[in-house]
Amino acid sequence: MRLVRGRLLPILELFALAGVAIAVPVLDVFGRSPETFVRAGATRSDLWIFAAAIALGPPTVAALIELLVGFAHGTSARRFHAFFVIALVAVTAIPLIRDSLGLRGAALLIVTLAIAVVVLLGGLRFAWLRSWTRFAAPLPAIAMIMFLFASPVADIANAQVKAPVELTERLAFDGPIIMLVLDEFPLSVLLDGDGLIDRDRFPNFARLADGSAWYRNTTAVAGRTEQAVPALLTGRYPTTGIRPPDWSQHPDNLFRLLAGSYAMFVDEETTRLCPPQHCPDLALDDPRGVTTTTRDQHDEEAVLEPAKPATQRRQSEARDSLFDLARQVASDRVALDPVERLPEAEVGEALEHTTATSSASRTVAELEPAETPAATTTVARPFVMPSADGFRNLASSQPTRFLRFLDDLDASSQRRRLHYLHLLLPHVPWRVTASGIPYQFSDARDVQFPGYDGAWSSQVAADAARVRLSMQAGYVDALLGALIERLEQLELWNDALVVVAADHGMSLLEGSPGRAIRRESHELLGVPLFVRAPGLEPRVDDRPSESIDLLPTIADVLGAKLPWTIDGISLFRMPRDAGSHPVAVGEIGTSPKLLDVDVRDHLDLLLATAKTHHVAPTSSASRDRAFLELGPRGDLLGTDGSDDQFETVAATVEFPARDAFRTVDLGGVLPLHVVGHLNGGAPGTTIVIVVNGRVAGVAETFSDQLHASRFTAILDPSALHAGMNEIEVLQLSD
Repeated sequence: MRLVRGRLLPILELFALAGVAIAVPVLDVFGRSPETFVRAGATRSDLWIFAAAIALGPPTVAALIELLVGFAHGTSARRFHAFFVIALVAVTAIPLIRDSLGLRGAALLIVTLAIAVVVLLGGLRFAWLRSWTRFAAPLPAIAMIMFLFASPVADIANAQVKAPVELTERLAFDGPIIMLVLDEFPLSVLLDGDGLIDRDRFPNFARLADGSAWYRNTTAVAGRTEQAVPALLTGRYPTTGIRPPDWSQHPDNLFRLLAGSYAMFVDEETTRLCPPQHCPDLALDDPRGVTTTTRDQHDEEAVLEPAKPATQRRQSEARDSLFDLARQVASDRVALDPVERLPEAEVGEALEHTTATSSASRTVAELEPAETPAATTTVARPFVMPSADGFRNLASSQPTRFLRFLDDLDASSQRRRLHYLHLLLPHVPWRVTASGIPYQFSDARDVQFPGYDGAWSSQVAADAARVRLSMQAGYVDALLGALIERLEQLELWNDALVVVAADHGMSLLEGSPGRAIRRESHELLGVPLFVRAPGLEPRVDDRPSESIDLLPTIADVLGAKLPWTIDGISLFRMPRDAGSHPVAVGEIGTSPKLLDVDVRDHLDLLLATAKTHHVAPTSSASRDRAFLELGPRGDLLGTDGSDDQFETVAATVEFPARDAFRTVDLGGVLPLHVVGHLNGGAPGTTIVIVVNGRVAGVAETFSDQLHASRFTAILDPSALHAGMNEIEVLQLSD
C-alpha cells in the first residue's frame, strides 16, 4: 500500500499525459465520424468498450507496469516512468511540430525527443510543473464521457425504432422490388456523343434504358454518400449538422415503408437505415450485410423468419476491426514521414472500415452476362486484393456482395420481397478493368490520382481519370447484365419493379474538386436513374428531377401513401420547375453546408460533356481496348513500338516498380496502371508505353504539383505475357 501511495503522483502524470496524447485526439476523430460505427454495426456496448479501451487502456497498462516493476525494484520503476513520459510527450508533440514547422523524418524525431527530454527534466526540477497532473488526470475519463454522451456518436444508441408502416390496403403493385444503388457514378461516362447510352461500351445499361423510364435530367442532392443515400431513401433534403447515416437519424425511409409487409433482403454499405428490428442484424455474421431471411439447410427456398442474432465471435471481430482502425489513426498522427492519402470529400470517400470479408468461389462462367461480347469472358471475375487495409478490402468485397445479391433472388411464392443492394462501384479506388481484370493499387494520392491536389491540375489529368472511371463502370455494366439475366431466368424481369440509381457523381473538369460545388457541377450531380415496372412505358424523360423523387415514385407504383412529409415529388406526377435546389457538401466529420445550386442548364452541360469526351471504338475485338480508346491517340494502341514515328525520351516510371513486369501472373493482379514523368520536357507531349514490342498505353503529359511533365496511363492487358515482360517509354515524334 505504501508503494501505491508513493507512486500516486507518477500514475496521475500518466493519466494526464495519456489524455492529452491519446484519449482526446483519437476519441475526437471518432466522435466526429459516427458513420464509422454505422458501418461496423456497433452496439451501445461496443461504443462503451471502445471508448474505455482508448481512453483508459494505455495509462492503466503503463501504471500497472510501473507498480509491478516497483514491487521488484524501485529504481527500475522510475526509469520506466521516465520512458513513458518521454513517449507520451513525443506522441503529443509530433503532429504539432510536423504540421506547424513542416519537419519530417529524422529531423522531426530529433526535435521531438529533445522537447520530450526537456519536459521530463523540467518536471523533475520544478515541482509546480508536475502539480498540473493532479487536475488533468481525469482527462481520459472526461474524453470518454464526451464521446459517449456529447458527440454525434451518442445518437446511435439512444433513438427509438419506429413501427413499420402497415400496407393493409390493396396495392396497385405488390410484386418484388429489385433496387440497385451504385456509388460515385457520373451519368456522363455512360453517354455517347448523342447523349444516349454508349451501346458499344455499356450494352447492358443500354438494354436497361430501352425497357425503362430513364430520367436523364436527374440531379443528386448531396456530394457524399452519408447524405446522398439517406436523401434517396427518405425523399428529404439533407440538413446541416453531423448526423449518422443510420435509422436513428433517418427513421422514415423506404425500409420502414416496406418492412411491415415485405420480406426484406437488404444489404447496405456505409449506411444503416434499416434498423435491426426491421432487418435483423446479420452484418457481423455475413458479408452480405443485413437481411431478414434465413435459408433452411435442406431447402433452397428462403425461410421467412427472423434471422439469428450475430454471434459473439463476430462481434469480437467487429470490435477488433474498430481497434485496428484506431491504431491506424494513432499511427498516422505520429508518423514521421506520413503518406498523403486522398481526403474524403475531394474525390471519394476514404472508407476506413469494413466488416465484410471476400470469399467468393463462383466461377466466371456462372456469372458471365449473356449479353456481354464474347471477348469479355473474364468480365465478372470475383477478385480479392491482398491487403490489410480496410479501404481496399471494402472495395474487394463488392463482387462477393453482388454474387450473394444474385443468390438471394429466387422464384419464391412470396411476392412481396425487397431486394436492395448498395454497391460501392464504380467508386474509387479504380483498380479493375471493364473485363474484370484487377490491377495494382496505391493509396498514395499522387499515384492513385496523378494531377489531383484538391482539384484537377489540368483537363489532361482529369481525362486520364475519366478513362479509369469509365473502365470500372464497364465492369459494373457486366454485373448489371448478370442481374438482368438472373431476373429473366426467374421470369421476374417483366414482373418486378426494378430500380437502378446512384447516390452522386464526380467532377472531372480542370480546376474542379471531385466532390465540391463549382460553377459547373453537372458531373457531380448528374446520376443514372432508371425505373422499370409492369405497365410503365419505356422512355427518356428529360423533365427536371432530383434523387429525392425516387421514394415517392416507388410509393406511387405501389399505390401506397407515405405517412410522413417529404420534399420529393413523384416522377409520375406534376413536373417540378427547373431552377435550383439544395445540395449538401462538406468533408467527413464536419457539418455539411447546404448550397442552393442552379440546375437549369444541367442537362445541356451534361450532353455537351458527353459529346466532347465520347470516342467511337474502332474494334469490338477487345472490351478493354474500347475503353482505352477514350484516352489520347487510341489509334496507336497495338502498333509496332519500333515504328519510326516513336523516339526515345528520358523518362522515370514512378509506379509500379520495374520488378512488377518481370513476374507477371496473368491470373492475378496485373501491373496496368503506370505513372511517371519526363526528365525534362513540357506538357502536351504524347507518350507511348511499349510492352513486349507493341504499344500498350498512350498518355499525354501534364503539369502538376510534383513535376512539370507527368503522365499516367492504363495498359492494355492483352499486351502482357506470363512471367517476364519488357517495358519501354517512348514519345511520339513531332
